[in-house]
Amino acid sequence: MPDIDQPSWPEIFDAAIRRKLRGVHTCLPGRVISYDHTTQLASVQPTVEIEIAENVYDRLPPLDEVPILHAHGGGFFAHVPLAAGDTVLLHFAEEDYSKWFETGEIEPPAVMRKHGLYAFATPAGRRRGNAIGTTYADRMTVGKDGGPVIVVDDTLIKLGSDAASAFVALADLVDSNFTAIKDMFTNWVVVPNDGGAALKTLSNSLTLPTVAATKAKAE
Repeated sequence: MPDIDQPSWPEIFDAAIRRKLRGVHTCLPGRVISYDHTTQLASVQPTVEIEIAENVYDRLPPLDEVPILHAHGGGFFAHVPLAAGDTVLLHFAEEDYSKWFETGEIEPPAVMRKHGLYAFATPAGRRRGNAIGTTYADRMTVGKDGGPVIVVDDTLIKLGSDAASAFVALADLVDSNFTAIKDMFTNWVVVPNDGGAALKTLSNSLTLPTVAATKAKAE
């Protein structure tokens, strides 16, 4: 009679696969402990416990010197000043990338283990109920929580808030109008006892175009 406590081959294989997968890491949310804006490296605490044995979970230690992936390309970049407590998404590389990170060269990894805790992080992710406050369904928003924002819709860029209503003055048009006014006074020939009629004639002939932008408003 077969031993009823003896696991079957499928059960053995399944247990071996589950055990192996405990060492495979893909991505996890994390909480910033500290961030150095000059190096763009952070200390990050993973915020989900991982399985270390069958139905046994434990907290990972903080990960130090995690590169933060700010948007960058073609010499342009966007940087956010991460603070302690901010949420990031930890991405774990397939191979140890430490040699490439230091030298930029393509070479074998320093640690021969796949899917380890070789972390990058992106500033992203918020808990339920802690979403970004100023957002819209039909426009892009960049800004500060509780502070000023830049709103871009189909036709306008609004600086300060979506309520911005005054078009921004364009410097070259302002300069042009001031130059025109200056020239008016320069060309004014004073006529004695005319009561300012000559200056009035010049001012009436002066046409000053609007200095307002057509696509940018501010408040």
